[in-house]
Amino acid sequence: MHKLIKKAKIEKRPLLETEAKELLREYEIPIPAFKLIKSEEEIAG
Repeated sequence: MHKLIKKAKIEKRPLLETEAKELLREYEIPIPAFKLIKSEEEIAG
């Protein structure tokens, strides 16, 4: 079982969106580009 899935299972939660996208990318499943924005300053960029 993949480490991301194991971690979520241990924590009794679903995968976070970023984790799911990382998992898809590792299996070479195409996904749209994304960037995690952590502050309003990053949006103004």
